[in-house]
Amino acid sequence: MSSLSNKKANILIVAGGGGGGGYQQEGYSGAGGSGGGYNGVTGKYVINYQNLYIPNGATQTSGGSFIHYGAYTYYASSFGSGGGAEKSNGNASGGGGGYYGGGLGNLFMGAGGGSGYIGNSLLTNKSMYCYNCTASSETSTKTISTTCVNSTPTANCAKQGNGYARITLMSSPETITTDKVTITAQENASQSLKNITGKSIFCKLKVKKISRTKKAYNGPTEWLFNYTGGEQTFTAPVNGIYKLEVWGAQGGTDSNNYHGGYGGYSSGSMNLSTSDKIYIYVGEKGKTLNSSGHSGVLYAYPNSGNVRVNSSDANNINFSTGGGSTHILHSSGNLSQFSSTLNKVLIVAGGGGGVCTWWGYNDHGGAGGGFQGATTTYNFPNGTTSNNNPTGGTQISGGFGGGNLDGNSKYSWLNGIFGIGGGSRAAGQSASGSGGGGFYGGGASWGGSGAGGSGYIGNSLLSNKAMYCYNCQESSEESTNTFSTTCTSSTPTENCSKQGNGYARITLISTY
Repeated sequence: MSSLSNKKANILIVAGGGGGGGYQQEGYSGAGGSGGGYNGVTGKYVINYQNLYIPNGATQTSGGSFIHYGAYTYYASSFGSGGGAEKSNGNASGGGGGYYGGGLGNLFMGAGGGSGYIGNSLLTNKSMYCYNCTASSETSTKTISTTCVNSTPTANCAKQGNGYARITLMSSPETITTDKVTITAQENASQSLKNITGKSIFCKLKVKKISRTKKAYNGPTEWLFNYTGGEQTFTAPVNGIYKLEVWGAQGGTDSNNYHGGYGGYSSGSMNLSTSDKIYIYVGEKGKTLNSSGHSGVLYAYPNSGNVRVNSSDANNINFSTGGGSTHILHSSGNLSQFSSTLNKVLIVAGGGGGVCTWWGYNDHGGAGGGFQGATTTYNFPNGTTSNNNPTGGTQISGGFGGGNLDGNSKYSWLNGIFGIGGGSRAAGQSASGSGGGGFYGGGASWGGSGAGGSGYIGNSLLSNKAMYCYNCQESSEESTNTFSTTCTSSTPTENCSKQGNGYARITLISTY
């Protein structure tokens, strides 16, 4: 073992040997010190002869000190070896072997005991016992003093005679018969292990993440809504981002030369969860009625202003309504009923104003859509007022009525309101061209053409949102983002104003 002084990690366990006894013929003698424990026991002596050194036991870090007498040669104790005399010159009792050896004894003195060792970190439940020795409670040097000695190897007792070693198997894995059991993925832990009898199974399951392949959506991704004259609905088939597009309807036209205002275009994207339901209302193109032999009230679905033809009106006058707005709501109902619950209004494309060419005041209807519907371009004289055009609906109010009026006062029924274009609302009220429907309706005209209704993209649920309208005012604000365009088409076209009836389209952009 002395060769392992630089490789102590290879030493598992050591029980120190006792020191040799000393005797001289004059009758002096001394017993050897006990071995083992974290410190070997000092050898016994009668007197400290001529101030010679006491034969100490070994420690955990050094061999026991030794004595010398006369001109004899001795071997000092060291790591793994007890002290002793050179065999041809001198006499001594030998120190006990151990982790470190005990010191030698001279003449009539007993030698010191060698130390034990249990410091290897591979050992558990470890301790050392030695006869009448110094105790220690430290884990790596735990030592218990005992008076038990026996020539038969006995646990926790000091040993008489030769040393001894014993290795005992404390435990071992039992023979295991393995069964392969496959548990399929399941929402709840309902599957059991079958045919397991007479055995106990202990399982430890540590799950950091559970993932499963999401079933791909393979249904339709585009839904189209034409004018039907009634409410239409859409129910989301899957969680996803949906693009909403709406085109307002064109105002009524009374000749080939002058057209009703074109409907606006609004778009935006929003998240919908499976089974979310929204409500779509597609605007109707404005209607025209000739006063010759006819009377009655007209409006375009769902919310243009009315025109009223009375039997007393002059013959051969074409009265035209504005176009209806196209809008999508979170709840069923008329747009006009949600003025105090705007969160229910998702998106609106305004309808164009209706045309009337009467008394030579010929002009197109104002275009619908955008943050403010467009007015007409003809300047109506009105007494001392040189410009009396109707105005388009805005984001906060309906458009004002205008036209060829008697005096300077405008008729209040010509003004647009929230969700409805301006026009005739009661008997005796006249409007030649009503305002387009919209978020706020456009103003109607008495004697001329009506203005367009406004669009709306202000709902915070919308993203990537914009409005387009024909020759209209622009806005760069996110909630009123408006672009002017000269593109018009009877076929629903992205970023273009609409001819004819309105339209709506919902497109699934992505799922989640």
